[in-house]
Amino acid sequence: MEGRNNSPVAVALREWISNSSSSLTSNDYLESAVDLSLFLSARLGSLAEEAVELSDDDNGVDLQHVTADDVIVHLERSRTDSRLSESEGNYRAITSVDIKPTSKAREAAIRSPLDQREVCVALGMILLKVFSKGNLSNSPVSVERTTDGMRHLTLRSNDTATTNEASTAVQPAVKRRPFEESFNYLQGWGMPFAICRLVSDLLHATSSNNCHTDELNANDTNLFFNSTTTTIAPISLVEAQYDLAQMKHNPEKFLYDCTCPKKALEETRLFAQSGSNAGDIDLYGREDEIQTLMDAVDSVSSHTRGEVKAAMRGDSPSSNQGEFFCEAIFLSGYSGGGKSSLIHHVVHTCKKGGWFVMSAKFDRQVAPLMSIAKAFDDLIGRFGPSDKEVNPTMQQAFDDFSNSIISSIDSQGFSQLCDLIPNLGMICPLIETDDDNTNEAVSVGKVGSGRNRLHYLFHLLISSLSLVGVPILIVMDDLQWADALAIELMSTFTSFWEDNTTNADDHRAGVLLLGGFRRDGVSDESILAKQLESMQYQKSINVCKLQIDELSRQDVNDLISTKLCLPFRYTRQLSDIVVRKTNGNPFFVVEFLRSLIQNDTLQFSVKSRRWSFDEEVVDLYTMTNDAADLLTKKLGRLDHHVLETLKEASCIGYQVDICTLNLLQQGNTHQKLRVEDALDLAVHEGIVEKAGSIYSFSHDKLKDAIYMLIPAQERLKLHKSIGMRIVRFVNSEREKTPSALLLAVDQINMSANESSLSPDERSQIAQLNLTAGKHAVAASSFEQAREYINKGLLILRQDPSHWESQYNLTLDLFETSGRISTMNGDIEAMPSFLEDILLHARTFEDSLTAR
Repeated sequence: MEGRNNSPVAVALREWISNSSSSLTSNDYLESAVDLSLFLSARLGSLAEEAVELSDDDNGVDLQHVTADDVIVHLERSRTDSRLSESEGNYRAITSVDIKPTSKAREAAIRSPLDQREVCVALGMILLKVFSKGNLSNSPVSVERTTDGMRHLTLRSNDTATTNEASTAVQPAVKRRPFEESFNYLQGWGMPFAICRLVSDLLHATSSNNCHTDELNANDTNLFFNSTTTTIAPISLVEAQYDLAQMKHNPEKFLYDCTCPKKALEETRLFAQSGSNAGDIDLYGREDEIQTLMDAVDSVSSHTRGEVKAAMRGDSPSSNQGEFFCEAIFLSGYSGGGKSSLIHHVVHTCKKGGWFVMSAKFDRQVAPLMSIAKAFDDLIGRFGPSDKEVNPTMQQAFDDFSNSIISSIDSQGFSQLCDLIPNLGMICPLIETDDDNTNEAVSVGKVGSGRNRLHYLFHLLISSLSLVGVPILIVMDDLQWADALAIELMSTFTSFWEDNTTNADDHRAGVLLLGGFRRDGVSDESILAKQLESMQYQKSINVCKLQIDELSRQDVNDLISTKLCLPFRYTRQLSDIVVRKTNGNPFFVVEFLRSLIQNDTLQFSVKSRRWSFDEEVVDLYTMTNDAADLLTKKLGRLDHHVLETLKEASCIGYQVDICTLNLLQQGNTHQKLRVEDALDLAVHEGIVEKAGSIYSFSHDKLKDAIYMLIPAQERLKLHKSIGMRIVRFVNSEREKTPSALLLAVDQINMSANESSLSPDERSQIAQLNLTAGKHAVAASSFEQAREYINKGLLILRQDPSHWESQYNLTLDLFETSGRISTMNGDIEAMPSFLEDILLHARTFEDSLTAR
């Protein structure tokens, strides 16, 4: 008896409407009606797709003539009180909807082939009854079949008679259309505009020109329309089902009316600040790429933590249960294509999953080795002394890593690592370092010994991290700016296990290497391309290359439809224009939409409860030079002081510490706005993002656009001004900060015109480059040190008598250059420097370095 009472109940649609409308609140009825409509549209869609041939004895469903009387609703009985009868409405949840078969179905199929437009009209009439709570007797519309066999919507004659005579006497009668009247009728029943639009579009499906225009006479007060011109594409059963699914699963955005423009703008997430979930904008159309990346994350995590899956992807190295497993995925595409957004998605996932994450983003204005070192420094800094709570398991794993480092390295190697990774000295204070011998921390040994030792130190770091049972993510974004050393280290990160001497019998190591680079910035003959090719032959690595293309028209329409909370058919024409203007580049698609909103070309209409736009006006919105003028217009709206702060930040690089900008402001008498205030305004505009004390440009294109706003000659002056202000700060400090000095020298070198410098300036800048070069050598950054020393020599050589006028400085530069060549293995460069020393040395002791 209990099983019978709890079994689904089949009731006629008319009975469901009567019981539900009387027992449910308005909102509950609305949401239940949406649920029912979704089941109904799905059932009609499946029946239309089947198109099964009926035998002579078969009964089927005449989809083109189905009415509300043919609909059966299957309900799950409420279990709260099984004593109530079915007629008392003791059920709520809808389990399915079906259509009564009819003996006339075969006859109808023979008479005319299935026309889905008529099925849409049939669905529209049923939904009109559902959402008007069964009150079709007062409906202003009816359905009639014309001579061409099609069903069309008509106005009831008695409705025409009720027209207000006074109003028609004052102004000419406006020709009304049946589907508009259905919109108004449902609105009168308190239905949201989304429901009114859906039913109206379904009833309009069989019009002679079913691709209608959302346009209105200025005197018309019909709320179905707005004051713009928008082409509405014809509806289909699939689209109706999708609309209803959106209403069911996200009613706040897609079902209930929004009457607040501010809230509607917030719902788009187009202007969301850093730290919000605005990043989903850049992931539209990337489902396949995300799946590939998440599969790699799952594989590495499962291997590292011993969660053996039944099947691994492809020829996975872990399928034989080896101790080391590495996935390497490289994303290539054009600037603004969304590579970094995909990388950020993986980084967020891995951090949330308890991974060790090191993320390096290379920059033209920062030495590549320093970017890698900063990635390690940021990771280690997460576990240093701070107010933040760290997961105990992660903290224990990191303590094990610290102990492994301490037991595996000597004081000289530790000192080198601390020069590169300052936070390491805070985490592992047990090894004493010689702070007074910084410049000589790397001794000169065999040719190439310094470079090899650097490889060994990073090998030791990644090996120690891998032995604590935590999966590792290593990100190397914008690899087109990486140099040979950085690319060599990338290989070290994936091959360290092959010659690891540590007893790893009880450990399983897993690494995910995730790289990104611009397709047009890497040639087939580049070092990066050759390295990627060679990695594919390493047995311990799965290498995957993902090409990130521009968004398709469907992807762009999906994005716009979702952000504006409008059906696909309402945004299709707008999407076509956006794709034509932006070529589907995700960055410019979003910037274009923001620009339309800021210029009121795309605006939220309180009257029609939706975003409105005029396609012709949007199409006239001009864009040139691959949409770059969008950025210029965006930046032109900024406060002058905000823009000036951003210009200085763009000179420094992709990201900058607030302390550096505060330092620069001390020497800038023209800046009236505090740096933090200026940058916070830039964060609000979506131009920069903030993480702690670090501000980063939200996209390379924005940084480049701001940088290019500075005239070429002014750029040189600004670089020099920044560098000199930092030098003055460094000289005033008791403790010299190598990173600040290197930044200052980088800025000065970008502005130094060797031929126009005075003798005093040549001497000063050459000395700064020598000091910076020695700091870089101490940190084993030999490529960076080479650039500093070469710059210093180039400046000195502007004076033909530099060996006489600047003997000590010149000798020191040549000796340091020879030392760098030896440690870095640059054998070909060594003879010329040594010959110069032998030729100009004043004493035998001065020539010893060259002998």
